Amino acid sequence: MLITVFVYVLALFATLAEKLLFLSVIVFLFFIYFLYKKLLPAKYIFVWIFLFYLGVINTTFRVHNVDELLNLAPINSKIEGTIVSIPQYSEDNKIKFFFDVNKIKFESEEKNFKNEKVLVTLDSTEVLSKLKLYNTAILEGRLSTPFKAGNPSQFDYGNYLRNHNTYAVFYASDIEVIGNSVALKAKFLQKISDYRERILNAHSKFLPSPNLEILGGIV
Repeated sequence: MLITVFVYVLALFATLAEKLLFLSVIVFLFFIYFLYKKLLPAKYIFVWIFLFYLGVINTTFRVHNVDELLNLAPINSKIEGTIVSIPQYSEDNKIKFFFDVNKIKFESEEKNFKNEKVLVTLDSTEVLSKLKLYNTAILEGRLSTPFKAGNPSQFDYGNYLRNHNTYAVFYASDIEVIGNSVALKAKFLQKISDYRERILNAHSKFLPSPNLEILGGIV
């Protein structure tokens, strides 16, 4: 059972880490060696090999490397949708949050989307106090592709975003909050987010930076 779980997890890792060719050859040679030495029953080995490639196929069909927004990038545009993560300061004093895009306007075209998401970077930090989780908003800026690693040891921003089901980034120069999501789940989570802000505002009177930021991460 342990080997079975390991083989399937290895298949997921090989596909997501883009090391499929290397690891599939290693797994195949490894099992051929065990089969040749008769260290394990042949039926188990064939089941594990089948399970490995089944995991690869399953992961490949479930995980997408692109979405419609990424296919449009790079382009100057306006996007409309909902803030789906708590807006926070980044290290370069900009605001970042994930944004569920419902509509995009560019040039003379307009497209509607469902379950398409971008990571927004907003230059203006003055509006942070006005931005709340599940605000609906219109953003103006540039839709772009994420930074990709130039060598194997470099951080791959595109892979990081794919883990959040996000494939494109949006650099916003302006934002207009037009309302709040009416979904019951959104209202509930927004209340929790507001309570979090009250906690941080209370502690900000007594805690200096970076202690306040550490507390914010915990809360």
